[in-house]
Amino acid sequence: MLAGVLIIVCLYSYSAFRLSHKSSFTRLFPAHLLTDFRFTDLQYNSYYFAGSDSQTVYLGNYTAPDKVLAISSDFLNRHFISLNISDSIRMNWDRARVITRGNEFYLGEGSSPAMFYAGSATDSMTKVQMDSLHFDRDWLPLSPASYVVRTYSTPMKQNILVKKTTGSDTVIQSHGILEKQIDGKFCTDGVLLFDKEQYRLVYIYNYRNQFIVMDTNLHIFSKYRTIDTTTRAKITLDTIKAESRVTFSSPPLMVNKRACIAVNKLFVNSALTADNETPLGKLGTDIDVYNLKDGTYLFSFSVPSFRNEKLLSMAVATDRLYCIFGKWLVSYRLHIK
Repeated sequence: MLAGVLIIVCLYSYSAFRLSHKSSFTRLFPAHLLTDFRFTDLQYNSYYFAGSDSQTVYLGNYTAPDKVLAISSDFLNRHFISLNISDSIRMNWDRARVITRGNEFYLGEGSSPAMFYAGSATDSMTKVQMDSLHFDRDWLPLSPASYVVRTYSTPMKQNILVKKTTGSDTVIQSHGILEKQIDGKFCTDGVLLFDKEQYRLVYIYNYRNQFIVMDTNLHIFSKYRTIDTTTRAKITLDTIKAESRVTFSSPPLMVNKRACIAVNKLFVNSALTADNETPLGKLGTDIDVYNLKDGTYLFSFSVPSFRNEKLLSMAVATDRLYCIFGKWLVSYRLHIK
C-alpha cells in the first residue's frame, strides 16, 4: 500500500516538474487561428489517422487492423472499409498499421515482416515482397513498389532508415542520417513523415530538438532545430537481464510527441513549456509550426483539451486540423497562409 502511494507521489512530482520545466524559449501565439469547431464520437479509443484528402479522413484501428473508418470532413457521413485480405494470411496483427494514399491502401508490420497493397478499397490486397527486412512501427510507402522503413542495424548498433524497392535487389541504407547519442535505439527514436506535395521525407526526433529533411533516396537536404534548447536526448536506460531487454530506468524528457505535414509546413506537438507560458494554466496541447522550405519557426497554437482526454493523434488536411482525443474526433478550420 505504502509502495503504491510512493509511486503515485513520485509520478505526480515528476509530472509537475515536466510541466514547470522551461527550456529558455518563447512561443508566438497569433489570435484566431482555430475556428469552426466540430466533433464526433468514434465509440472506441483505438483509432489513429491513416490518411486524408480534402473530402475524407481515414482512420485505422489498432484492434481491427483490416477495417478503415472513412469520415467526411463535415462529420455528417461515415462508412467502414473492409480491406480485402485473405483470412489465411499469417502476420503479427497486433502490430499491423494502415496507411492510405489517395485511393491506395497499405497494410504492414515489421516483425514478420509483412506488407500488403491494394489500388482501391475494393481491390484484393496483394503481398509486397519485403524479403527478410524487419522494421519497427515507422514505415512509409512511397509507391506500391517502394518503401522507407526504420530498422535496427546490429553492426552499427543503432536505428537506421532503409529504402526498399520491390522486384529488385535495390536496398538503400541511410548511414549517418540518424545520429547516435546514447544507445542508438531509444535516443534516435522519432517520427518518419512523408511530404506528398513536395515528395520528400522528414524525420523528427522525440527526445531532441532536431528534424531532418531528405529526398526519397535518403539524401539529406537539411537539418533544422526546433525552438527549444534540448540538443541531447535526456534519457537513462537499464537492462533487464532476465528478459534480455533494455528499458527506461526513469521517465525520459519528451521533446516532440508527434508531428504531421501539410501545405509545406511541419506541425509539431511539443511536450515542453515555453518561458512565456504559465504551466499551471495550460489546458491545451501546444502545436509549433515550421516552414519546411527553410526550417524557420513560424508560430504556435494551442488545441484545447476535449472531454478531459489526452491527444492521441493529429493530422492536417487542406485547411482543417483533425485531432483524436480518446474516443472523440475533433476538427477545426485552420487559418494559415
